[in-house]
Amino acid sequence: MWNSTLVDKFDNSPQAGAVRVRVGERPHLTTVAIVVWKPEFQNNSDTFEAVDAEDAEDAAEKTCLILEESGFGTEFPNARVDFLHAETGKLLPAWSRTEKINEVAAAPGQSVESVLAEALRQNNTEIRRMFGMVCETLAAREERIDDDRDRLIESSIDAVQSRAEAELTQILWEESNDAQVENDPLKEQAGAILQGLAQQMFGNGASPRDTVMAILQSDPALTAQLASDPEVVGLFTQAMEQDLTPDPEHVETPEPPSPMPE
Repeated sequence: MWNSTLVDKFDNSPQAGAVRVRVGERPHLTTVAIVVWKPEFQNNSDTFEAVDAEDAEDAAEKTCLILEESGFGTEFPNARVDFLHAETGKLLPAWSRTEKINEVAAAPGQSVESVLAEALRQNNTEIRRMFGMVCETLAAREERIDDDRDRLIESSIDAVQSRAEAELTQILWEESNDAQVENDPLKEQAGAILQGLAQQMFGNGASPRDTVMAILQSDPALTAQLASDPEVVGLFTQAMEQDLTPDPEHVETPEPPSPMPE
């Protein structure tokens, strides 16, 4: 009898903490239950709730009952019980069995009610198996929906960031136009600087000094025009004078000379 061999397998698997019960016809076996008897085992299945057992002996009894209720030996010829490591969840040597399907027929002296009850039991087994397949399909569908939602959120964030960058660039450009004299030859160069600074706010995070230096080095004509602009020269001169002006708190007052001896 296959029950005794399965119980022996439980006794000889001390590292196992759970089993995955599968029934069907090879190679298409369907998972019908997960039985857990060690608390350290983590059930990562979203489709099946674990069937809790007190110990390995109790788990063996419940596994045998699940196999019988799932139609093993009456509707499906193949069964496989995957033993899972209690801590890592990795697969351990499994138990598998093939049984000849028992046909439901009225034995001599068997009542029609008994035959009907057995047929209903097998029908319930098929319904349970189909329900498991539907749950697996729904779980896969939910996973695809979650992935699509994450991609949509990322695309929305990129679109908002691009729009914010464009609006900021437009605002800086309009302010530059208001501040410049119409037909000023420096208008386009100033707008390019502002646009470059705006892009730096959303770009690689370079410092303003590095950004300005890169723009000036790439455009010698702009550098020459700024160098001859009195307002720009005045700003640099004012900054240099502030750096050269001594701090009154740190200026040393010379001591008066000592009197000459008579």
